[in-house]
Amino acid sequence: MSTPQFYNIGKGKRIEIKVCNEDSIQIRRVRCLLYYSNSGKKECIGKIWISPLIGYETCYFCMNVDIPLTKDEWHKLTFRIKRGKNYKDYKFLKQQVQEENI
Repeated sequence: MSTPQFYNIGKGKRIEIKVCNEDSIQIRRVRCLLYYSNSGKKECIGKIWISPLIGYETCYFCMNVDIPLTKDEWHKLTFRIKRGKNYKDYKFLKQQVQEENI
């Protein structure tokens, strides 16, 4: 699976995420979690199961952000892709979240 791409939609209340399966083998049962860390404590603020991805397929989905975030607080978010017991974390960088006006 490739590194996800993030898009900020609607003044920081919603995030559009793009994930790609870069292999020819189908990926099933993928769970995506969104964490907010403040003072060293992680709080899960969003969970979603994505549908199975066949080989070389791309999936777009959105997650709501229920807590108000300023532009300086995006680095406190962590996106986790979990498959079974294995997971990989991705930190948000300030320049990584692209603005989209919809």
